[in-house]
Amino acid sequence: LFSIQIEQPYPVTFKGAGVVRWIQNLGNNGIPPGLGIEITTMNEAEAKIYNQMFGQVIPFIPSAGRMSSNVAS
Repeated sequence: LFSIQIEQPYPVTFKGAGVVRWIQNLGNNGIPPGLGIEITTMNEAEAKIYNQMFGQVIPFIPSAGRMSSNVAS
């Protein structure tokens, strides 16, 4: 399960289920800390907002500078 809060272009929280594909704890080679989540499910209302912001529901690979996350297994 995941809950991802995005602040830009406006605050929104996406909740759903997914698979963590990678975790970058410490920045290496100029890459900020972050993680990559392959989204498997998201409720319909949030998926619609996600679609408006990003084009379609696809695996989400966030930038640490753009979001904060709370990932639980």
